[in-house]
Amino acid sequence: MELSKEQRDGINNRQIREAILTNGEKVRIFFSTNGFLCQFKKGSRKYGWSLHESEIERLIEPKKRPEKSIDEKTFKLISKFRKEALKASFTNDFIRDCIALPKTFDEWVADGKKTPYQYGITTGCKITGDLVSIESISKKFSFNYKELIKQAIKEQNNFTTGRFDYNGYDGSVSFVKDDKGDFRGYFAKEFRNCGNGYYYLLINDNYFIGYDVD
Repeated sequence: MELSKEQRDGINNRQIREAILTNGEKVRIFFSTNGFLCQFKKGSRKYGWSLHESEIERLIEPKKRPEKSIDEKTFKLISKFRKEALKASFTNDFIRDCIALPKTFDEWVADGKKTPYQYGITTGCKITGDLVSIESISKKFSFNYKELIKQAIKEQNNFTTGRFDYNGYDGSVSFVKDDKGDFRGYFAKEFRNCGNGYYYLLINDNYFIGYDVD
């Protein structure tokens, strides 16, 4: 066969790695540094010998995965909020809003294909749906402090950490229980001495979820 420019580019950038020869043999192919088409020796990742295009019956090209539609991606994100909120041992307006989200794709379509922002569960920022675990935050503290954070969630107590170093940011965590019995958790990851950054809400006993960027 005669290789097209697209096929040559595919071999060069390693998107196409294999070919079936006219004799039925399956081989690994590459272009040498001087531009010659070659096949690898069996068991080798470095060495091979030249291969003429006429010896190739066909190339084995990678299957292209169909891209998910915007609708599928949006519903998957909405489902993530609902799925995580259902794991919570506590409740508040945010948790109730998440649990009330459409259960199925068809329900979501019937509800007008709303975005997470339109459901009021995020400000529509770039960290929408990003999860940060209590475990990853707890690693920044001593054992005793870790236990206080876990205890605050388990017993739904008011608690605040104050500022601490979180991967180069100013981190802070707080938990609040109001007079109605609703329990809320907040995690902030702000730029050093800036007061602006990324903000997350506690969505269950183990994770905060991205909500706002300021």
